[in-house]
Amino acid sequence: MLFYQITTLLLLFFLPFVPKQLDVAIIYVIIFYTALIMPVFLRRIAQIFWPIRKNAFFNNPSILFFILLLIFGFISLIFSVDQQRSVLQMALLICYFIIFVSIGGIFKNALFPAFTLFAGSIALGLIALYNTFYAQVVNKGSEGVSFLWIYYGHNHLSALLLFSIPIGLYLVKRYSGKNSLISSIFASLVLLLIFSLFTTFARASILSLFIAFCVSSLIFLKSSKLKIAALSVMILLAVSTVFTTNISLEQARKIGVKKFELSFQTRILYWAQTIEIFAKKPLTGFGLDTYKTVSFQNQPPPLMTYYAHNFFLQILSDTGIFGYLASLALMFSVLGQGYKHIKCEILNFKYRDQALLLLALGIGIFASMLNNLVDFDFMLPTVSFIFWTMAGILTYNTKYSG
Repeated sequence: MLFYQITTLLLLFFLPFVPKQLDVAIIYVIIFYTALIMPVFLRRIAQIFWPIRKNAFFNNPSILFFILLLIFGFISLIFSVDQQRSVLQMALLICYFIIFVSIGGIFKNALFPAFTLFAGSIALGLIALYNTFYAQVVNKGSEGVSFLWIYYGHNHLSALLLFSIPIGLYLVKRYSGKNSLISSIFASLVLLLIFSLFTTFARASILSLFIAFCVSSLIFLKSSKLKIAALSVMILLAVSTVFTTNISLEQARKIGVKKFELSFQTRILYWAQTIEIFAKKPLTGFGLDTYKTVSFQNQPPPLMTYYAHNFFLQILSDTGIFGYLASLALMFSVLGQGYKHIKCEILNFKYRDQALLLLALGIGIFASMLNNLVDFDFMLPTVSFIFWTMAGILTYNTKYSG
């Protein structure tokens, strides 16, 4: 198992450092990694479904909904308008499923992958700050999406910081009563990540993280006074952060950052376009990852876009209504299973620390889902790899851990 652990940690750390995140090489790396962990996947599937159990799917609804998404994805592949793109995306979707099912069997302790992602984000944050404010590497549209520089108005590093900031806060809490020096170091690093998030100019990501923290406070804090206090602080911070971010956009323009015209109104036009595309093939969709192809064929230049800027609407366009419903059910089941897992660990005093770490992962996962209501980060293989790795750990059912 050590080999699988080391391989996974290396990918979690180094994949985000690839300069061009839409490079097809990343897809091949993920496919190769998935082939390596197939023995773990097969063992995990056997633990869940053999001998045949009536409640196997009931205890693992996310696996059921993921399988349904794969089925509808395959049907959309048959009717795809761009087979080459759809085949590659279908292969990725299968990889995410295998990773999601397997990862809990690779890591019994979530601390190692969580800390690895946190450490990588620290390094990425420093590089991005250097590139933005010193080297002024901005507006590299021809260079493609990256976590290392500003791309069309904001840095997609924010997609990783949604996971890393809650993990960092967990690390501060973990050592606060044990070692004040280590706790202070982690607190300083969390402040660095928060500053990095602020300087990505990704307002949707900032709001998504605040909403995730607010919802978690309402669910898991027992005291009404604590809930009110936490919500008040979160709302105040959210409003002030968005306000100051809007002011900072002027500074961003001074260093050459452009493409801020992708406003909420523009996104609404993209979403309306997506609904129109869906209406043409509502049952099967146009095929996985074909949104760019269809948009460029049917829309005038101002509305041509690579992505719908809403992952779920893009799934609607790509796979039709059934794939869309399966994707929604999958996401809700991940949150539901995660909630049950966290509550179970909280009730067991021995595992309170593990519960806090799972809560940190849950906040990051929920924030990432919210962010993808207005962006396309799930279309980046690295982000989806991280998402399904963390989701697999969060929902891992120890009842069938062997």
